[in-house]
Amino acid sequence: MTTTTLDAATPVGAAVRELRTSVAGLVAAVRQGGLDHHGPEGLVDLLDQVETVRNQLLSVDAELIAACRDAGVPERECQRSMAKVLERRFLLGPAEAGRRVRAAEAVGPRTSMTGLPLPRLRPVIGEAMTVGAINGEQIVIMNQTLEQLETAKVDPVEVEVIEAELVEHCATFGPKELRNLAQRYLDACDPDGTEPDEQLNQDRRFFRMRSTPSGAVIGEFRLTPETAVKVRAVLEPLAHPRLDNAAGVGAVDLRNHGQRLHDAVDEVFARMLRTGDVPEHGGLPASVLVTVDLDTLLAHTEAATACPEPAARRARRGHGTASDGTVLSIAEILRLADEAEIYPTVLNHHGIPIDLGHTRRLASKNQTIALYARDGGCSFPGCDRAPEWCERHHVIRWADGGLTILSNLTLLCAYHHRNFLNRGWEVRINLDGLPEWIPPKYVDRDQKPLINNRILARIRQHPLPAFVRQGDGPGPASPVA
Repeated sequence: MTTTTLDAATPVGAAVRELRTSVAGLVAAVRQGGLDHHGPEGLVDLLDQVETVRNQLLSVDAELIAACRDAGVPERECQRSMAKVLERRFLLGPAEAGRRVRAAEAVGPRTSMTGLPLPRLRPVIGEAMTVGAINGEQIVIMNQTLEQLETAKVDPVEVEVIEAELVEHCATFGPKELRNLAQRYLDACDPDGTEPDEQLNQDRRFFRMRSTPSGAVIGEFRLTPETAVKVRAVLEPLAHPRLDNAAGVGAVDLRNHGQRLHDAVDEVFARMLRTGDVPEHGGLPASVLVTVDLDTLLAHTEAATACPEPAARRARRGHGTASDGTVLSIAEILRLADEAEIYPTVLNHHGIPIDLGHTRRLASKNQTIALYARDGGCSFPGCDRAPEWCERHHVIRWADGGLTILSNLTLLCAYHHRNFLNRGWEVRINLDGLPEWIPPKYVDRDQKPLINNRILARIRQHPLPAFVRQGDGPGPASPVA
């Protein structure tokens, strides 16, 4: 956990400092025998008072998390969401971090896309939190129940009434009984659905897609329930809202749900192409084939390096063509080629190949297994994305002469691969052969190098294999846990 000097000049800062002083005094009084002055009845009363304060702090927590979200803290910390910020800074598990964020979304302040204040989603629960009348488990049960009622399209006025009734029940019932009561509300309000016709769904299944004149691809589909469950299970975790780097500091994720699902589909198929877990076609592994003029590609690369604005505009006008006729911009082609096998092909003036070369940019299978063993997933501090969903990143860019060797490679999820550089983070491989990250000064004034805790835990359980310490030296690959 990072500690900083609290600004006590603000009302909240002064209150927090006073609270910490009071808590420190309470801890000292308790540990120095202060509880000996209280009999059983007095001890129970103390339990009641401390529990009320603990529950009241949940309200402060929700307000603070919502304020951090609106102030762009996840983007500042280079994390995908506030839940990831909490996991990273306070070493929380995903379940606890998610519970706190969902509570903040339910009872915290809200604003519209234009910045105008919106009514709080669960005002009755929020008021109960401010006086310490409900605990964290009760909050989770009520929020989940009300969300399910809204999903079932229950009248919003009726949902508000049920919210107030559930809060009243919290004074009498614990989580087990409250959950049973909540289920009774769901059973009474959620209309019965009709049994699906399995054979009809099978007969009507289809998937179509076609290109438009603009180059975009549109389509439509009808999925069986079984297929839909699989699709949702894969896409929904990848489609959670996050701060969008293009939206600017302080802005929430401006992508709508459909756009987030589109980006999730892109990430799924990018992973399939990276891992090679795709069927062959015509004797070749499934591939993305793109043809682009070399001069156009070089012009874009030079413009990106030197940054003269007219050259950059000229480079953006270039394009390449995929094997199915889809037109791709140079920027899109370079993103596709970031981990591609590159085959330079010389064409004559009729477009007929007369020479074919090959240069390796992509890490080999053995190198990838070694990265899985060393990094165990995205190496960015606080990120827990699994290795199967990560891209291989050259610490020194391949285009700048960086070699495709373990001492110049690390795993990064798509989010951090695209965002770490323009947010001021740097990565290097240290003397132990591990990827370490240098935060920008606005995150850590001393810019102390950070290593993902997952990697630290792995190497403390097992000694570093020789080939990881020495880069691409000889030695068997260690097994992936």
